Amino acid sequence: MIGPVVSLPKKRVTAWHAEIDPKFTRAWLDSLPLADAAESARELYQTLYTINRQELSPQTRFELMELYRGPVQSVSSALQSRVISLPSPLTPKRRQFAEFIRRLNIEMANGFKCGLVDLIRSSISWGKKSLLVTGTGQAMWYLGEVLLKSYQAYMSYPVGVWREIHELYGYAEQTERENEPIDSAVGGADEKKRTISENYRRILLLGLANPYQLPQNECGHIDQ
Repeated sequence: MIGPVVSLPKKRVTAWHAEIDPKFTRAWLDSLPLADAAESARELYQTLYTINRQELSPQTRFELMELYRGPVQSVSSALQSRVISLPSPLTPKRRQFAEFIRRLNIEMANGFKCGLVDLIRSSISWGKKSLLVTGTGQAMWYLGEVLLKSYQAYMSYPVGVWREIHELYGYAEQTERENEPIDSAVGGADEKKRTISENYRRILLLGLANPYQLPQNECGHIDQ
């Protein structure tokens, strides 16, 4: 099965340590001081960066990435409020926050892309369909967040983001999974899940709304 052509971080040793046992990871995440968003974001980024450069089984990687979704959303929202709380242009400090939020979402996308590519290459059969949907849909969702955070801060989005979004959607269509629903990191338990196709169209429509010319944070309202 030929998968989407996406960029992946090179596997290498880093100076940071990251827990890879889901049970201990959950305990560590529960202990994070989320009220101190900046410090928690720094720790989350370091661990995600490290995990994404380690060899892990696809099942373990997906389990870890699912655990990180809630805390990453929490600190991203807290930091984002600092970015958009004052009129543009961004001060150097606020631009630093904006870049850090974007990097967190890039690493989340990297984790799901790594899991997806490894899963496609593996001989795993049990539960593979569900994991393929998760990997495709969540990787696309976080790449869409990278675009949104770029628009909100009036920063150029990273090269290749749009190409990878199109690649992931093309793979979903190729495997006839574009109408499968995925969880949203920002949605509540009662919110209707968007399908991969619906999420793809949301990202496209936001890009067509000329987001860099919109008033501050108007693209956030349009995205919602």
